Parts: sequence; structure tokens; C-alpha cells
Amino acid sequence: MKIVLAESAGFCSGVKEAVNKALRSSYSLQQPLYSCGELIHNQKALEFFQKFNIFSLHKIDEIPADRKPGVIIRTHGVSPDDYARIREKAGLIINATCKKVAAVQGSIKKFSRRGYFTVITGQSNHPEVTGLQGYATGGFSIISGKDEALAFLADAENIKKKILLVSQTTYSVEKFDIIAALFREKMTDQNLVVINTICAATRIRQYEAGRLAADCSHLLVIGDRNSSNTCKLYDIGKAVNPQTYFIESADDLKNLEFPVRAVIGITAGASAPSWLISDIVAELEKRCNSFGKKIQNLFSPLIMLDVFNGLHAGLISVLVLLLAGAKAGFLFPAAAFFYICGIYNFHHLTDPAYLSLIDYRKSLFFSRHKKPVAVFTVLMLTLALTAGSLISIASADRRPAVFLPLILVCLLLFFSIVYYRRYLIIRYARRLPGSKTIFETIVWALAVLGIPLTAGIFPRRFSGSYGLFPAVLLSFYFPMFKIIFANLRTVNEDKIFNFETFAVSLGIGKTILLLSMAGIALLLISAAGMVIKSGTLPGLIAGVLCSLLLLLRVKKIISIKNSLVFELITGLPVYISLISISVLNYIRE
Repeated sequence: MKIVLAESAGFCSGVKEAVNKALRSSYSLQQPLYSCGELIHNQKALEFFQKFNIFSLHKIDEIPADRKPGVIIRTHGVSPDDYARIREKAGLIINATCKKVAAVQGSIKKFSRRGYFTVITGQSNHPEVTGLQGYATGGFSIISGKDEALAFLADAENIKKKILLVSQTTYSVEKFDIIAALFREKMTDQNLVVINTICAATRIRQYEAGRLAADCSHLLVIGDRNSSNTCKLYDIGKAVNPQTYFIESADDLKNLEFPVRAVIGITAGASAPSWLISDIVAELEKRCNSFGKKIQNLFSPLIMLDVFNGLHAGLISVLVLLLAGAKAGFLFPAAAFFYICGIYNFHHLTDPAYLSLIDYRKSLFFSRHKKPVAVFTVLMLTLALTAGSLISIASADRRPAVFLPLILVCLLLFFSIVYYRRYLIIRYARRLPGSKTIFETIVWALAVLGIPLTAGIFPRRFSGSYGLFPAVLLSFYFPMFKIIFANLRTVNEDKIFNFETFAVSLGIGKTILLLSMAGIALLLISAAGMVIKSGTLPGLIAGVLCSLLLLLRVKKIISIKNSLVFELITGLPVYISLISISVLNYIRE
């Protein structure tokens, strides 16, 4: 079985912006928000929004005026009269009208002032069309197909009018072209203005649906049956390929059987959320018996529980110890592993709303296995404290009666909990540009470098090990590399939840440039140290070079859907450094 996903599947830019505005406003205001009509035409998504206190109302009259709540104007827009009614009842209006729809409103308003009669192609009961009517002060007519167009043009009085022909932004491209041709045939250019207002994303989506239907043995159209643009995709696919199916959730796949060699095309409407598409694709992938899928399913629980983040921290700890010329005891990487793994799970357990946005499948895993995950989290944090205690006891001869490693682990746990739960003054510090990236990088560095440093196992002077200074820099660079790649994947969600990452504060381009400059600086420092004394620095150089090469392909890497592949690729610089150092040590011995 082969799965082909349309590039245009899922939220269009207008829907994405509306959802982001709604979620940002809900999170900032900490009060219920109301949408006049469904925010988007997808029941699964609407159920999801209710977790964020975003509710859909059927009528403007249902707005609780006594509370003066926040009201969202959805992507379809509203008429001027409806906007005035909403303003009377709402304490705050969040206008999420799609820019494409707003442009159509502007065109109708402009030509109506010039005496034009407006003809709108689309569904008369569609909320976008209902909103557009309010701007047609020179009169309007709604045409949904060829027959209605012919009937309109058969009236001699209509032919004499100055006509503006526009369309619902999600209308069928083919139908609009037919209707526009009929108007041009019957009317003169002096009396007719035709503006194709169908959204470019709609055109691309409809073209891709037709192409997939022709190229694939089966076509799945994901979305809600109340969604106009999704229904059009289904109609286009069904006309080309009888094996076209409307899928509203993964449950709809239970009654469908596909041949082993089936090629399944998947497209989705503009109101289908990415997590719904991912859930359906994941359900299909379970039916694939390929070796790669079996491996992915095997490692799936480890990815869900952030074991790879913990493993990554443990390996960086080993790398730091080797570079600094210290003995790599198992307690130091163990402490880093337990702390990083435990604190990430704590964050996801205590902030399920954020998790549901950045990784819906992981949020489902956490909700279904909440108690086992909570036990695992407590176990990881307890083991981190235990490792800190054992390190303190073992280092008592070097630092008598001072349990610095344990104290550091306790402080790391305290500040991490305070940060993620937004306690004390930390809630204000979180607003500083790049604060989330900086905070996470520092706690990683303290876990991999600070714990062995407080244990006093490093040489007392830099002259004792030419790798110590690069090791200190590496303890910040490799964690920052991993963290920034993860931040680049969740930049939109971090904006919603006011997490100030470098990707949010600087933008993707400048963030990549910053990371590249840090990598080049570490490379030059390591090369300078290697000139004085080779040691293990060539291994570090190999890892840093690998990270710089990966930065050249950053956009492709952050778009990888397979979490296992993403974790392995972003951990590659550390793996290469460790392998290189191990080989060098073996050769020297």
C-alpha cells in the first residue's frame, strides 16, 4: 500500500490565521470566546476548540450581552449590519475575516457605489455569500449554477444593468468559468465587470483532487460534510474515480478495505485540521506491513515519553566528559537523562492544551495513559534526585560536606517547574525575546556540564585539558541545536501560547543564521585547540561540521512527519562526535 498526500491538504492561510487569532485571544484573555456560526466547518475541530473555551453560536442574538464577551468574526465575514449588532453585544471583537473574502467585500462595496448590480456565484445559504450580500447596496442576485445564470440573462431588464460578477471564494472553478462565459456572451464589456474571486488555494486544491483521483486507485477526501469546499473536492474526485470516499474521522476507515498494492490519494478541505489528517494517515500506515513501519511502531512509546530527548542529553554529557578529559562515570549521563526526560513529561502533563496543538497524537497518548505517564514522570524525576545524591556522596572527598550536585539538581527541578507553570516573577521573564530557547538551553547545559562541574571531576586549570573550553561551548551548542530544531517545528503554536523562542522573536531565517554563526565559532575554537594538542577535538569538529550541513537542509528536516526519523537526524551531530572520539581513543590505545 502506498499513500500519497496532497500538498494543499488541510487549513488554508485564511482558516489558519482565524484559528490562531481565536486560540491566542482565548489564551491571553482567559475567558470564553464566542463565534457567530461555526468557526470552521468541522465538528472534530469544534469539539477541540471547546477545550480552549471557544464556543460556536447559531445566531447573534445568542451572544450573552450582559457579560460583554469576546466575539470572533469567522473567516466568512459578516455584513455591515451584522457587524453593528455584534458590536452592541460584544466587549471585544476579534475580526478573523479571511483577507480574500475582505477583498471581495471591498470590490462589491466599490462597484455598488458606482451603480453596479452585483451577481454572486455560490450557495445562497453559505455564510460567506450571506455576508457579501450586505455590501451590495446596488442590489444583488445569487447564482448557483448554469441554469440560474441562463434564467437571469433571459430577462431583458437584467441585460441593461451594469453588472459586477464575483464569486464565493470556495466556489467551483469550472462552474464559475462556464457562468462567466455566458455573461460575456450576452453582455457588452461596457456593462460587465467580471472578477474571479475564487481563492488561489481553492483552485490548487481542486486541481490536486482531480489529479490524485486520476493517478491513484483510491481517493480519500478528509473533512466535514458541512464544509462547502470539501464537498466540492469530493464531487471532483468522484467524477474522475468511483473509488472516492468521504472521510470525517479515522473511524470511517474501519469499513474500508484496500488491496495490498493500492495507491491511496489523500486530500482534505480547507477546514480540516492537520492533527485529523495525521490521525487518518497514521491509521492507514498501521495497515502497511513494511519493516520501516514496524520499527516506527516499536519506538513510538519512547518518542511519546521523550526518552530520545533524555538519551540525547545523556550522550551530550558523555561527550562533554570525554572532551574535558574527565572519567565518564555512568551517574553523570544518567542524571542528565532522568532530569531532561522527566521535566519534558512534566511540562506536557501539566499543559495538555499546548501539547494538543504541537502534537495531537502525543496528547491522545497522554490522555489515554495519564496515570502510567504520571508514574513514569515521577520515577524519572526521583531517579534524577537519586543520581544527584549518589554523585554528591561519591564526590565528598573532593568537596567535603557540600552536596553541590544534589543541590543543583534540586534547583533545576524547582526552576523548571516554576517556569513551565508560570509561577512567581518567571511569568514576566517568559515575555523576554527568545526566553524559552535561552531557558531550555541553560537547563540542558547545567544538566550535562553543571552536575559534573559541581562534583569537581574536571581538571582545575584549562591547561590540564585543551578540550575543556570547547566542551563548555559544546554543552550549550548541541542542546541549543536540538532545541531550536524542535522550536522551528512549533513556531506557530509557541506564538499562540506566548512562548518566546528564538524562532518566534527573530524569525526562522535569523534563527538559522544565529545557530550557524555559533557552530562556526565552535568549529574555529576547536580547530585552534587541535593545533596545540589533538586529543579528542577532531571528533568534536566532525559533529559540528555535521550540524552545519544539517542547517543547510533545515526546512526539509523540520517538515519531516516521521518523529523517529526527526529525532535521529537532529541527534546526528552528537552521534558522529561520539563515534569519532571513540575511534580516535581506540587508535591511540
